[in-house]
Amino acid sequence: DNNSELQGVVHKIDARTTTIMTRLNHSVIVANKDLIGKVISNWGKGRFAVGFEIKILVDYNSNVDEVKKIILEVLQSNPVILRVPNIIVRIDDFEESGVYFLARAFISARRVQEQWSIAAALREELFKTYTNMFFVKNNDRFCSLNLKSFHSNSGFPRSLD
Repeated sequence: DNNSELQGVVHKIDARTTTIMTRLNHSVIVANKDLIGKVISNWGKGRFAVGFEIKILVDYNSNVDEVKKIILEVLQSNPVILRVPNIIVRIDDFEESGVYFLARAFISARRVQEQWSIAAALREELFKTYTNMFFVKNNDRFCSLNLKSFHSNSGFPRSLD
């Protein structure tokens, strides 16, 4: 089933088909009969906000409270991230190589077509915020951060251990 993992923005709804724009700006036309009986997640918060998630893998030696604080600060410092609904940062899962954090934020519904580039900019900002880190590509959705140290506002490295 090609549409089981389809993600995008509904561009047009006709009597028989729905056109969805993907994050790669591809138009995908789906027969409405294929949508009936399927679970569809709507990340819109009313007509004003659209949510998205970023998953971040950190080393088990990282200070959980400090990691949450830093991720939250990066998201809050981005001017396109809405303050309401609240940003959520939490532990999402455990893996052999580390702990997954989930960051959920909302942007204006007017920026829905930009959601993937905004998420990419946030990943880049997280990358720039920390030292001694690396990214692991996993289905184009996860970034992995080895948070041994980061630069505080004073510019001096500070250990998370």
